Amino acid sequence: MPIIVCALSIPPDKADAWEAAATDLKSDQHPDARRRLGISRELVSLQRLPVGDVAVVYIELALDPGQILMRMQSSDSPFYCWLAQEAPQALGITPPQSPPRPLLEWPAR
Repeated sequence: MPIIVCALSIPPDKADAWEAAATDLKSDQHPDARRRLGISRELVSLQRLPVGDVAVVYIELALDPGQILMRMQSSDSPFYCWLAQEAPQALGITPPQSPPRPLLEWPAR
């Protein structure tokens, strides 16, 4: 099963906005939008570090990560419209345009 793991630096004045967005994303609309794309699991953690806050994102996919990103970018779902149009300003980030490149994967057997 493909996965995406990424870390997004959170600007100092946006940590509260991230926490509020996480609460809002627990709504019915978010899980339905994710399932339609083939996302089976998502975990977003707030990691507080001495150099600043980071959002650590883990997503399990049923499709290739590139296909998921293309579907997200072309979706008319209210959630993905918000993610593309309002999230960058509200959360102080730019959604990734391509999946991250894994450096190491160790499968337990």
